[in-house]
Amino acid sequence: MRQRDHAVGECGLCGKTVRAGAALYLVDGRLVCALCYTKVDIDALLHDSGFDHAGAALVGAVANLLPFLAQAMVVLIGGTFASAVASRIDACALFAGLVAVPCGGSTVAAARTCGRHGWLAVGALVGAVGVYHVVRGVGLVG
Repeated sequence: MRQRDHAVGECGLCGKTVRAGAALYLVDGRLVCALCYTKVDIDALLHDSGFDHAGAALVGAVANLLPFLAQAMVVLIGGTFASAVASRIDACALFAGLVAVPCGGSTVAAARTCGRHGWLAVGALVGAVGVYHVVRGVGLVG
């Protein structure tokens, strides 16, 4: 003999009656229907899955790549154009470092407040390479 599903209560979000066989609960203990549970789950994935300050790390990482790419271009191409670029590599490194250091620092600060240890390492790496470029740009490292 099959038992009938009886109503457990109302959905805490939309107010619909929820049957016993379809009762779902949120983390905070509220009863919700299946449709609202799906919507809450999707909203949580969309808003909490990423790191909101990843843009600064990306800008710093791209800035850190530019002096290395310029140096590679000088080595691979050679000639008059390459020697003109080579004279500006220190300025490029200095500018890239001055962009990357604050980007790395802001990523580290944001990662510490959010508890994202992976982004903490990314921000520290971006900042460290930025410091190298600043030191290289002022002529202290060859």
